[in-house]
Amino acid sequence: MFDYTLVKESYNEVSKIYDKDVLSNKNFYYLYLEALDYLFSQFKKGDVVLDLGCGTGLEAIPLAMRKVKVIGVDISEGMLSKLKKKLEILNIKNVEVYQMPISNIYKLIKIYGEESFDGAYSFFGPLNSEPNIYAVNYALYRLLKKGASFIPIVINRWCLYDFLTLKPRKRFGIYRKFRFRYYQPIEFMKLFKNFHVKEIRGLGVILPHPNSKIKDGNLLNLLFKLDSYVSKLFPFSYLGTDFLIKFVK
Repeated sequence: MFDYTLVKESYNEVSKIYDKDVLSNKNFYYLYLEALDYLFSQFKKGDVVLDLGCGTGLEAIPLAMRKVKVIGVDISEGMLSKLKKKLEILNIKNVEVYQMPISNIYKLIKIYGEESFDGAYSFFGPLNSEPNIYAVNYALYRLLKKGASFIPIVINRWCLYDFLTLKPRKRFGIYRKFRFRYYQPIEFMKLFKNFHVKEIRGLGVILPHPNSKIKDGNLLNLLFKLDSYVSKLFPFSYLGTDFLIKFVK
């Protein structure tokens, strides 16, 4: 059995300031917009997708507004409370949420059936705080249709910033207390060996990490353009603060 108490408590605490912390951080906001744009390119109107660690709905709501049905799971009632309030205010009906650890998504098989989802994603950290990744791999393979994509964004164990500054983990600010496991891209790929790897990108290769003191708008715009260019090139695709992998069943 896995103990999720600390994970749940940590996310509940962060839920109070999560949206403000993310959306007001220009460095992270660049990465968020790039990731969201990628998500829009992968899923279309009418698709039914899984959001693993949906949080306050920063990805689920924009997708739902594009007529994608989103089934979200999250361990934190604090995060889900924020999301439900947004859904009510915006009158969005095509988002359904379940409070559970990501490893419990096998329970969705009884509700929706096998091979019932057109895709899945998990952005910026939820899978780093999931201790039972093997269960996620097994359940996800049963839930996704043949040819469906799974797109996780995972916090990297090492990034270019770490190498240049020799200050690993300083980049996480208030999130350092989370019980995260940091993965290297190759290591993470092996955990989802039932899937084929189609693409890998580094996010935040050149762009300063979210906890950086660099706030100059013009400089950040330039670094963002450079970051977007090198993100797909080896070895930079393996050296972002986070990495994105496109798996296909």
